[in-house]
Amino acid sequence: MNASYKFNHCVGLQPIQLLVQLVLLGMLALQICPAQAQDPAAGRVMFVTGKATKQDAKGQDIAVAKDMEVRQGDRLITAPDAYIYTRMSDGALLVLRPGSTLSVDVWRYDAQKPEQSQIKYTLHHGLSRYVSGRGSQAAKDQFRFNTPLAAIGVRGTDFTVLSRPELTEVSVRAGGVIVSGFDANCKANALGPCEGRTAAELFAKPSAGYLQIKAGEKRPQLIHNNEKLGPEQTTPPLLNEPVAKEDKSANGQTSLVTLKGDIRTGQDVTKLLVQTSEVEVAPPPPPPPLAVWGRWGDVASATDRDRIVANLLNGRDLLAINSYYILARAPGPLSPLPESGVASFKLIEHDGIVVQPQTGQVHSTKATDGSLRIDFAKQSFQTELKLDVLGQSVQIGAVGKVEEGGVLRSNSFTSTTAVQGLVGGSGAKQATYIYRQPGTTGLELSGATHWSR
Repeated sequence: MNASYKFNHCVGLQPIQLLVQLVLLGMLALQICPAQAQDPAAGRVMFVTGKATKQDAKGQDIAVAKDMEVRQGDRLITAPDAYIYTRMSDGALLVLRPGSTLSVDVWRYDAQKPEQSQIKYTLHHGLSRYVSGRGSQAAKDQFRFNTPLAAIGVRGTDFTVLSRPELTEVSVRAGGVIVSGFDANCKANALGPCEGRTAAELFAKPSAGYLQIKAGEKRPQLIHNNEKLGPEQTTPPLLNEPVAKEDKSANGQTSLVTLKGDIRTGQDVTKLLVQTSEVEVAPPPPPPPLAVWGRWGDVASATDRDRIVANLLNGRDLLAINSYYILARAPGPLSPLPESGVASFKLIEHDGIVVQPQTGQVHSTKATDGSLRIDFAKQSFQTELKLDVLGQSVQIGAVGKVEEGGVLRSNSFTSTTAVQGLVGGSGAKQATYIYRQPGTTGLELSGATHWSR
C-alpha cells in the first residue's frame, strides 16, 4: 500500500470515524507528553491557624488549609491572627507568623542532585522563620532569602527574619547567616549570598545578638542581646512551633520537634514536623514575657502603625502607650506581689530612640547601664538609665508607685521622665516599662525596657 493510497483512504472516512480517531490521538498525545504537567510542589502546609491566604502565580486567592500544596510563584499572606507552618519538599521548615507576606520566588530541587538546587524566597513584610533543608544545605551558593532591604544567605541554618519598610532584622538559632544590603554588587534578583564589604555574618551563640539593617544603609549592624531580643520579640512563636536540633554526624541533617500542643487552639501537634528518625524531647520553653512592646510612632505610614498595634493587641490587653511605644500584656490573672522586701532588677533588653523635633529625624539610642529598685512594702520604685545619645552620655530616671496589679507609674510632679509599666510573673521576678522624656534640651527621648532578677 503506497502513501497516496493511505492518504486517500483516510480522507474517505466518514466524519464520525475521523472525529473518533482525532480524539484517540489527542488522548495518546496527553499520555506521552508528561512535560506539560504542573511542576512538583515546593512544599505542603502542615499546620495553619487563623485566617491565611495563598495567592498563586495566576493571582487567584485561596484560603490556606492543612495539606495544601505550595508551589513556585505562590505568595502566602497571614492575617493578624494567623500562623502557617510549611514543610518544604527538601525537608526545610518555613514558618510565617501574623501580619506577614512571603513569596516562593524560585524552587528547583532534585532529591537525587540536591547540590544543583535553586531556592529563593522574599519576605515582603512581617516575620518568618526558616530552617534549612537538604536543598539549601547542599547548594548554599544558590539559596537566597530576600527582604525589600537585604539579601540573606545561609551557612546551614535556623534563622528568623523581621521585615518592615524601614528595617530588616535577622537572628540565628543554629548555624549562621550572611546578610547584606542591596547595591551594584548585590542584586535583589540574583541567587546566593552576597559577599564583600557590605556583608556581615552572624553565628548562633548565647551572646550573638542579631543583625539589623535600616533603609538607606548598605551594611547590617550587630545589635547585642542586652539592647533588645530582636525579631522574635515582635511576634512570638506559638508553643507548638518546632524546635530545631542540629545533627553533628556526617549526614548533617536537622531534626524538628514540636512541643505538646498549642494552648490557644487545643490541638495536639506533638511531632508535627520530624525530619529525621532520631527525635529528642524538646526542653521546656522559657516563661512567657510579662508583656510585649513595639515601636509604632515613627514608622513610615498609618497602615504600618495600624498593623503593629493590631499585632501587639492580638489576644493581649493594652497596658501603656506613649507617642512612640506601646506595651501590651497577656490577659488572665496576675501573680500576687510580695508584701515586703526590696528587689533590685537587672536590665535585660532596651530599645530606644531620640527625636529631633525641629527636623523630625529619628536615631537609635543605646543603654549602657541601668537600675530598677522596687520596694514592695512601700509600693514604690526608682529607676535610672544611662543612654548613649548621638555619642553623648545622657542619664534619665524616675520614681513612682507600684499600683494595684503591679502597674508601675511614675510621679509626674517629681520625675521629668514618664514611666509606665508592670512588675510581676512568678515570684515577681520580671518587670517591663516604656518611657518618654520630652525635649528639655531640644531632643525627645523614648524607649522600652525589660528587667529581671
